[in-house]
Amino acid sequence: MMFSPNTRILVRRGGTLTLTANQFQTHLSGMCNSVWQGIQAEGPGYGVSRAFDTGTGFVNYGRVQATDNVLIEDAIIGIATQNLPLIDVYNIGLLFDNNAVFNPQNTTLYPTLTAVLLTAYHNQATALATAGGVVAVDHNRVVFNNCFHGINLSWYNNIDNGQPQSIVRRANFISDGLKYPFSNLFAQPLTEAGVYMLNYQFIEIGVTTGSVTGNTFSNLKYGIRSENTSDVLIFNNAFNNCAVGISAASADISPLSSVYKVVANQIDNCGVAMQFSGTAMTIAQNGINTAPNSAGRIGIFVRGRTNFIIAPLNIINNNLLGCVLMNTSLTPNSIRNNDFNNNVIGIWAFGNNGQVGVGGVQITCNRFDNGAVALSTQDYMVNGNLLTTGSLDNQGNCVGLGQNPADNVFNQSPVFVPGILTDIIATQTGGVYTYSHRADMPGIAQFMPTITGNVVNSECIAPTFSPEANCENRNLLTDEAIRGIDVTAHLNREMLEKARYYEEQGDTAAAIALLQSVNNEFAKHLLLQKYITNADTALANATIAALPSATLEQQHFRRTAEIQWALKSQRRTYLQLTPEETTDLRSIAATYSPAAHHAQTMLLIAYGEEYPATLPDLPAFLDTATLNLLMQEGINFKNNPDKQKAKIGNLYPNPAQNMIYLPYNLPDADMAVFNLYDPTGRLLYSEKLYKTGLMRYSVEHLPMGIYYYQIAINGQPLQYNKFVLVK
Repeated sequence: MMFSPNTRILVRRGGTLTLTANQFQTHLSGMCNSVWQGIQAEGPGYGVSRAFDTGTGFVNYGRVQATDNVLIEDAIIGIATQNLPLIDVYNIGLLFDNNAVFNPQNTTLYPTLTAVLLTAYHNQATALATAGGVVAVDHNRVVFNNCFHGINLSWYNNIDNGQPQSIVRRANFISDGLKYPFSNLFAQPLTEAGVYMLNYQFIEIGVTTGSVTGNTFSNLKYGIRSENTSDVLIFNNAFNNCAVGISAASADISPLSSVYKVVANQIDNCGVAMQFSGTAMTIAQNGINTAPNSAGRIGIFVRGRTNFIIAPLNIINNNLLGCVLMNTSLTPNSIRNNDFNNNVIGIWAFGNNGQVGVGGVQITCNRFDNGAVALSTQDYMVNGNLLTTGSLDNQGNCVGLGQNPADNVFNQSPVFVPGILTDIIATQTGGVYTYSHRADMPGIAQFMPTITGNVVNSECIAPTFSPEANCENRNLLTDEAIRGIDVTAHLNREMLEKARYYEEQGDTAAAIALLQSVNNEFAKHLLLQKYITNADTALANATIAALPSATLEQQHFRRTAEIQWALKSQRRTYLQLTPEETTDLRSIAATYSPAAHHAQTMLLIAYGEEYPATLPDLPAFLDTATLNLLMQEGINFKNNPDKQKAKIGNLYPNPAQNMIYLPYNLPDADMAVFNLYDPTGRLLYSEKLYKTGLMRYSVEHLPMGIYYYQIAINGQPLQYNKFVLVK
């Protein structure tokens, strides 16, 4: 079946649409090389539970089921769980023509198309009043091809109340270029998101049992993208060749438990495998670039005040940056029991990611193989301007009787940055931290890192546990023992771990009691979210009044909390911010404090406003050309165009077998140099490039594997990259 641009399939409340096929494919698409509106299922509305309506004799929601051999293509939204206003296709074309942000000369911000094109539709009053339709997708022969959004889940609490829930178990989301009006863009975009979520709660994406692969996301801008969604399980999916595999941003402050659980996914050849902004999450057992010949630029990117556990058994391979931490604050986060292999920098932490003795991320029990640097810490500086002072808490502990070394294992080797080999580089100016380790075990494991900068090595003389025991899950302390800890960083870590345990066991009262008995600043943050969620007026007001406000970060957190409580207590949504609240949020969002990211997400929901995640100046041993490579992936922003870069084409073919080629077009006054390196950093070949031409180089004599090349123009490095040689 083919549909015109203004046509949709609407499943009314009480109706069910089942898409399936036994012999022939059920095929729904646009006509005349254009998009169509897609399928929409009505729900009971924002804040209304799914139920049987005795007045009508039907349930108060519509349902769409895709069970076998279905192709939905060229839709603006393949399946939406709201009755949306008619999306004006012609107006989308006008937006591309007249909106400056889509002009190729725009050098400041490249927003997601969703923010510009769809905010006015899925935030519209009638859309909210019909939110909560049900979509159930569960077959590996269900395909969403070249839809702007494959599935859109917005503005509903999908909790199990005995009625059917939306679930996205198995489907294929693919794209090679959207149809009109998107094809009018200067660069034809791909599917913006396979699954898009906005203010949605309780959803499973993937297969949670067995070894069957769930969904596949191939060649999309975002595989999964969400704003302010909670209780999300993303399990056992496959992502290939996406700009970003999984992207999530949260407005909620300091949730106690993880609102995202990202488990056992395979992510290959994506620019950024995962990115999270202000989001509480657990990331476990995922494989990033573990398929042969796969590579990316960033494995896991985390920014803002958040609550995360990256553990255990994530394999993070073949990236420029394995894990990036940006202003994650003093929260006792954890990166533990993971394998970092063949990343130029294993973990790159810039800005405020902790403070000695107060708290912050702990990086323990990881293995770092075949990279230039395992851990790099620095100030958050952009173009030489200091935005946030860099800081990190002590890693491990070698003081007193309970000695717990960090127990990371280092086996670094230079990759394609010749002459660089240091396990830890610390250039942050926010204090010197101590890295505690045990003695090396020759022939087994190297625990003592080589260090440079503002970090001190401390060897534990008598570690309490063996490496194996230290890196296993420890028994939880009693509440009384936790209250007796006199080091803030250790107290917060043990308190959070025990409170999480109570929460997971369904004993919220015990979690609250522990937090109330400690009642320090971090405990107040965790309690406040509980009081706001439970609409406890007395305790919410008292806790907000007791929050400290001595620092700018504390002021930002407090004001953000005041606004969230005002919305909750007055039964307003983020779409109903007052002018004063909007002004205050914009003021906070424009800063670089850890709390700023919550304000940014609130403004994204309310107005479609996006704020650039500006990456900092790279460490001195890497140049800004590598930063340009990272920025191309656009973590919600567009880099300043590099005029020199436009003069050099892409090296091809990649993978290569016999020859590689590089087109170039240079002014008479310019000279470029191409250098080719093997995986150890040894220079294999160098050629000077002038004017216009096509460089040709035979690689027949080289063994199969991954090779790296550098291009410089007039002595200024332009880019590092890699290609794969196969035989």
